Amino acid sequence: MSDYRTRILGIFLFLTATSFADLPKLVEGTYKADHAKDLTISQKDGGYWLDISVVAGASHHVCDFSGPIKGNIAVRYANGETDPYCTVQIRQVTKDSVVTEIINGTAIDCDCGGNADLGYKWGKSYEKCSLPTIRKGFLSFYKKKNYPAASELLRAFIPECDRFLFEPERDALYNDLAISLYHEGKKQECRDVIKKTFFASNVVNLDNFEQEFNEALDKKLDWPWYDNYKKLGHAIHYNYNLCK
Repeated sequence: MSDYRTRILGIFLFLTATSFADLPKLVEGTYKADHAKDLTISQKDGGYWLDISVVAGASHHVCDFSGPIKGNIAVRYANGETDPYCTVQIRQVTKDSVVTEIINGTAIDCDCGGNADLGYKWGKSYEKCSLPTIRKGFLSFYKKKNYPAASELLRAFIPECDRFLFEPERDALYNDLAISLYHEGKKQECRDVIKKTFFASNVVNLDNFEQEFNEALDKKLDWPWYDNYKKLGHAIHYNYNLCK
């Protein structure tokens, strides 16, 4: 790394440590932002470590970051620890929220896809909108065959948490809601819910499932969420036929 770049990085670290000395201490845990965006602050090698995973909206452009945090700066290096090429500033705003921003270069410099970025406001309060959390609540009613309560829980959580879910997660919840409605004897509502899935509206025509699904599998490199839908797609199709 050149002396110039070393000095610039040193200035970033100095200014950040000085400017944010009075901010709350970083709080470990997982934070979420809109759609498929996760940030984790953890302890590693005696210090803080930052991991960010972003999938940007309908474009499905991705951006991942992983690196040590020094002061309020996280740096990803090339060539060991000699060449910093992506620097992210992280600020703990409250104990439940942080803000990140790329402070040298652009998202593209950080290997982000065209519409992805690393600069967002993140919150722990969104944890209730994670797929495991929602499904745990759903299954607590569904396993007891309290299908109306199971359906009602998903009817409430899906719209409330919609912006924090990406397509396969949302479709998995729609599929859960559909089978719960089926057990309530509401077959038409079951089918209507399945038709709302990204899978049914953007990937295949469920009435021509075998042909179109196999074609989608053959084009896996161009199909977002390929791995997620290999099993989920069959489950959605099965429940669609079940509700006829």
